[in-house]
Parts: sequence; structure tokens; C-alpha cells
Amino acid sequence: MELQLPEGWIGWDNSPIVLFHGTLLSSVASIVSNVDITRGEADTDFGRGFYTSTLLSQAIDWAERKAITAPILEEPAVVRLKVNRLALSRLTHLGFVRGARDAEDFWRFVFHCRQERPHILQSESYYDVVYGPVAEVWDDPPHRSVFPHFDQISFHTSESQVLLNNGLYCEKEIIDDWR
Repeated sequence: MELQLPEGWIGWDNSPIVLFHGTLLSSVASIVSNVDITRGEADTDFGRGFYTSTLLSQAIDWAERKAITAPILEEPAVVRLKVNRLALSRLTHLGFVRGARDAEDFWRFVFHCRQERPHILQSESYYDVVYGPVAEVWDDPPHRSVFPHFDQISFHTSESQVLLNNGLYCEKEIIDDWR
């Protein structure tokens, strides 16, 4: 017996995953033309890389935070990326589902990466892509927490950068109708 999808649902079709990157307007042109993973800060949850979210609201929040803390007056901006899922699936991945206090693997990895260490021990290697929650308090074990309802998908290697810069597999555009 074939199951029927609920009304209004579309069957799975491997359509592109839509990601958002919150930034400053002055950075948009360079991101749209050429994502550079080395421009990210090294002491972040999953290490140096290019960070995105599946949530537009999170990217807007991040862009506004960047604008407020910028050394000169800057406008916030959001870039939308539509990434081919099959091309993305060919990269090496590490994923975390939970960010609860007892999710030791997640917290050990965040602590490790925030000390600017490579992902893979005994090497200089990184996972191409890492998925997971966003740490809010990471360095105080009794109080560690994640931002509720936030996520991050980060890109860390030249292979992932090639994917993000290949117009056949990733479409990038500024979103200017969120204000």
C-alpha cells in the first residue's frame, strides 16, 4: 500500500539546501564572488571556516550583532546560499544533534576547536563540513548552554570552499528585503 502525503506536502526531491550567512554589507560582494574560509576567526565553535545557518532569523541576528560591534558604522546584510545536496554529500561531514549539557562529544569538540586545533587528532586535517547547535556558554561546564533554536553549518576545507564557489553547485545572492 502506497502512503499518501498530507495535502500541500511535496515529496522528497533532493532540492538544494538553503543556507544563510549574516555579515556586513561591505563584505557581501567578496562573499558572493568568492567565499574565503580563511577569513573566519579561528577560535569559534567548529574552528576557522565559513559559517551558515538554515535559519534566516539567525543570520539576521548575527548580521545585526556584527554591525553593532563593527569599528566603523556598517550596514548588516544577509547572503542566501542554495547548495546542491548531492555535491555537498560528497564532502566529509561531522554532525552533532544535541547541545544539552550532557552531550559530552559536542562540548569536547567545541572546547578542542576553540583552542584553534585541527579537527582530526594527530593530523592537520579538518572535516569539510560540520553541523550542530551554536554554543552560548562553552567554557564553564556547569553552565554550558547553546542558543535555543539556533543551528550552524560550517565549511572548513579547500574542498568545501570550491563547492561554495562553484556556480553549478552553489547559488549565492544578497537578501535585501528583510528590513
